[in-house]
Amino acid sequence: MKKWYGVIFMAILMAGCDITVEDWNENKVLPLDLSLPLVDSTYTLAQLVEENPTYLHIRGDTIFFSEDTTITNRYFASDSTYNVYFSHGLPDVLDTLRSDIQSQLFEVFGIMRLKGNVISPVTVSFGLTYFKAGNPVDGDTVRISLPSGRCDTVVKVRLEYVPIGSFGVNLRGEGVLGAAWIDTLYLSYEIPAEINFRGDNLVSEEIEIEIDSSIIEFAEDGLIDTVGFYMRACNHLPMGLRLTTWVLNKERTDSAVVFNESEITPAPLNSEGFAAQETESRFQAILSREHFSYLTKDTLYIHMNVWVPSQTDVAKLRLQDYLRLSGYIRVKGYLDLEKLEEE
Repeated sequence: MKKWYGVIFMAILMAGCDITVEDWNENKVLPLDLSLPLVDSTYTLAQLVEENPTYLHIRGDTIFFSEDTTITNRYFASDSTYNVYFSHGLPDVLDTLRSDIQSQLFEVFGIMRLKGNVISPVTVSFGLTYFKAGNPVDGDTVRISLPSGRCDTVVKVRLEYVPIGSFGVNLRGEGVLGAAWIDTLYLSYEIPAEINFRGDNLVSEEIEIEIDSSIIEFAEDGLIDTVGFYMRACNHLPMGLRLTTWVLNKERTDSAVVFNESEITPAPLNSEGFAAQETESRFQAILSREHFSYLTKDTLYIHMNVWVPSQTDVAKLRLQDYLRLSGYIRVKGYLDLEKLEEE
């Protein structure tokens, strides 16, 4: 994945086959019913925070992206300028696999805190510039005036709807008039986890499935009747998702779409706009008979894509949010004992 949300732990369970064999009927036909685990994965924002401690922190149950720089004991006057540049790539769970990044951060804050002694009334200009691919895409500047005497002042500049993905933030403090001796100057940026999604991939997986020898034999002998795919999505994210899944043969020379843009229901929201509880979506599909040959080899591959369709509302993410996907492949067929006796 980029995986949900670089956020994120994967638990792909590839066990053997569960086989159910019923008594054959009066026509001496033995039903066969076999199941292959497909996926059992959870993509959590909690894991995202644990894996990226250097520039993520939590306020309450909300995730923020931030970093602080402290400059101490500096003289700040009309000819003084301080520049601090931060550069990061947002975690993969919030990134996109597309070349044109469409989703946006709802807001980015630049924060400056001045602690010290103002020698003569000072006017300070504080600027924030947001960069993508080294180019400025947005920015703003505010000015504050401080009277003589001790000061402890916080200034916050806010930008709205800036592109998601790898970014740089330049925080600039510049003395315009007056003079001050600054005991401590804190510079930081802060990005609440509120995303304006514009059609980005959250999960992109390739799952390798090992085919049991009994299934291979059934497929080679033409004893497979149906191959069904069954998936369950538990969504504790405040937005609806789309799921597309397709299967590839071992040689990767042929493929078949299984689920095509299936809708994963969004979690209901509480009064503050956060996900209140998980929703469950179930999907099932039958593979075309022309693709049963995929089961004659010891391996097949499942590709799975989950993305957020374009939406107008801002999604507010919390530490407890997650997406859980599980599923299996069910192979059903029969064994004709009379034909075996003839052979």
